Amino acid sequence: MVTAGEQPEEPPQPRRPRQTERQKTNIAMVALIAFAFGVFLHGCVALSILDDGSGSSSSRRDTPSIGPASTAAVSPTATRLPDRTSCAEIQGTDYRSTAERDFYRANCIATAVPSPSATTSPSPGPSPSPTRRP
Repeated sequence: MVTAGEQPEEPPQPRRPRQTERQKTNIAMVALIAFAFGVFLHGCVALSILDDGSGSSSSRRDTPSIGPASTAAVSPTATRLPDRTSCAEIQGTDYRSTAERDFYRANCIATAVPSPSATTSPSPGPSPSPTRRP
């Protein structure tokens, strides 16, 4: 019951559990440990990918090699094709050698040879320079 001059009572609010300082610290600690562990794992992955096998670990030196005795790199070599001697075969393709290129330039490319003329025509005068209008 409310009397004059008093304010009505508010209904009770449900109580929320408050986080204690200890609970906040535990969450921060777990996050920090998880972050550090993630960085550690990333470092391990990076080292395993970037490892070139030249490590100075004693366990690697003591471990016998199972692979072949010689590890010479074998590179495939292309079989060289013989030079072509026909302009039609060479035209529009890459040269197989410098000798083939020289043959094509010497025998297959038509160059215009200037023919000496018996009469010389008078050379025209200098062409008029363009005039600029303001």
